[in-house]
Amino acid sequence: MRKIQSLIMVLSLLMFSSVPLSGQHFVPVYQSVYQPMNIIINAAIIDGVDLEAGDEIGIYDTTATGEQICVGFIVLAGPIIPGNPLPIVASTDDPLTPDQDGFLDGNPILYRFWDNSESLELICVSMTYDPGFDSVFTSLGTALGSLDGIISPTVNAGADGETCEDTPYTLAGSATNQESVLWETSGDGTFDDPNSLTANYSPGSTDIINGMATLTLTAFAVSPCGDHATDDMVLSIQALPTADAGADGAICENVSYTLSGSATNQQSVLWITAGDGTFDDPTLLSATYTPGTNDISNGSVVLSLTVYAIAPCGTNASDDMTLSIQAQPMANAGDDDAVCEGDSYTLSGSATNYASVLWTSSGDGAFDDPGLLTASYTPGTGDISNGSVTLSLTAEAIAPCGTGFTDSMDLSIQGLPTVNAGPDAGICEGETYTLSGTATNQSTINWITAGDGTFDDPSLLNATYTPGSSDISNGTVSLTITATAIVPCGNSVTDDMTLTIDPLPETPDTPTGPVEVDIHFTPTSQYETQPTTGASAYLWTLYPVSAGNIAGSGLTATVTWNAAYHGFAYVKVIAINDCGAVPSDSLEVNVYNSVGLWESHNDLMIVQIMPNPNKGSFKLSITGMEGKLEITIFSSYGSLIESHTLKNEGNINMEFNLTELPKGLYFIRLYNDRINQLEKLIIQ
Repeated sequence: MRKIQSLIMVLSLLMFSSVPLSGQHFVPVYQSVYQPMNIIINAAIIDGVDLEAGDEIGIYDTTATGEQICVGFIVLAGPIIPGNPLPIVASTDDPLTPDQDGFLDGNPILYRFWDNSESLELICVSMTYDPGFDSVFTSLGTALGSLDGIISPTVNAGADGETCEDTPYTLAGSATNQESVLWETSGDGTFDDPNSLTANYSPGSTDIINGMATLTLTAFAVSPCGDHATDDMVLSIQALPTADAGADGAICENVSYTLSGSATNQQSVLWITAGDGTFDDPTLLSATYTPGTNDISNGSVVLSLTVYAIAPCGTNASDDMTLSIQAQPMANAGDDDAVCEGDSYTLSGSATNYASVLWTSSGDGAFDDPGLLTASYTPGTGDISNGSVTLSLTAEAIAPCGTGFTDSMDLSIQGLPTVNAGPDAGICEGETYTLSGTATNQSTINWITAGDGTFDDPSLLNATYTPGSSDISNGTVSLTITATAIVPCGNSVTDDMTLTIDPLPETPDTPTGPVEVDIHFTPTSQYETQPTTGASAYLWTLYPVSAGNIAGSGLTATVTWNAAYHGFAYVKVIAINDCGAVPSDSLEVNVYNSVGLWESHNDLMIVQIMPNPNKGSFKLSITGMEGKLEITIFSSYGSLIESHTLKNEGNINMEFNLTELPKGLYFIRLYNDRINQLEKLIIQ
């Protein structure tokens, strides 16, 4: 125990002045160690094998948002030797930094291993703590114990597969480092043995309807670890085919018949006839059948539809329909087409075996002559409002056929384009503006600028515009949107809006005022700046806040110094307007308190620092010292570096090595009940 306490004391003293370096894998979040906790590791093993040189141990804490952060680490130089424990330093969260950069007291300590030879990170690591030591994060605390890591399981559900709805599927899962496995389904099928890697899965009725099921294989980690592994495979389930040749139908002589077959789950379909007619494409469900001479002579024909199964299914389906053949007229209203709002449309109807033809409309437009195949149609207001109208051509039958034949075409009425650039708006310098254009009946839209800014995508109604330097200089810019008409319309329309750009304030001048303050004589200081173009208000700041208080909202500010502060302070002014804030450069102020400087009741004591300035290595010579003397060294920010108590009398020579300190101004204070002396120390 005495050896561990000595190790903790030495490690703690060293960590106050050392900065951790990033390892091969684990990277701590801190920049420098703050109020460290010592974690002493007696042993570290993975599945009974000691960690080796190059392996790493990471110390983790969990933030308020659930993120795990590294607060300490070490790279092993070799296995941990019994009786020679391995110390790791974990840093407390520094309250002066904005983000959490260390652990929070009371949080559980989390451990991770990095197996360097396997390039594998282990998160299932448990610590067996020795009694009498900390077992949760504790600032300046100590934990002692042994670490044991378990390799996480891996799992592979196998490649995606497929089966027929009536055929079970044999799975091919694999796993490592598992205690057990379990298959689960997203559907309603069943496994013969869900704990077998090669279980057989029989699809359920819902699986068949959905056409698939997701099968999940879970490999459960060896206790006590909980980092189970899962993997999915998708089993496609092919349903058996169905066939419907459609209802029986009838046609006129010399007229083809468009079949209305339907099928599901087919690889392909094929129509065959019991007569001598022909199909335009017997592989189409909606194939067209033209009767042969024997079909016409017989007055009917049986047409059969065969539906071929999709692999892996192998059972086909078939169905028949009877087509009756009678003489009947034919008409063709022409292909669907479009016309622009305000224009008339010339129809291109055709008909055979008709006594007469007649065009009719589903809307409110008018024909110039509805008895002409090539009549001209002018859309009505209702047609235009609806955007389309159905025009039907009826061919009245020639005896002996008594039923006319009607065919229709859809005439789309394309509306003329409209466009609105949106209301005028304003933004601040440095901002972008998302436009709110609207348009109707447009083929494309395009934004252009009268200035030198850019659009992220000028073809978007809500494009984002970034003003250019000329836009900002001018203070405004006109943005124009053009909507191009949709064919067959040919006109384009435009609209514009004005965007106003308000500037940020200019950078304020660096504050002026005292740059060296002896707060013994000057408890307050006045600072000022010049008026800044574009500023509507000013905000003054003093850093660090421990230096004192600063008050002011205009061009001047007053600093009331903290009597206990000595070191450098920084005064800054921020120019503000509605568009934002712009800070000035900081004015550096050297703040000190001359109380006690060179005050001594022993005129014979002489203090010398040689050399001064120096690079951190120097000698302190004291001549004529009487009685006990306290010596402290601290930074210009008031941080204590080190302290000494001297009980000698006469002459003293001390050597110091502070080369690890940053360059800057430091102070050496020598005092007792009769002496209070302050010396400046400069490290270059």
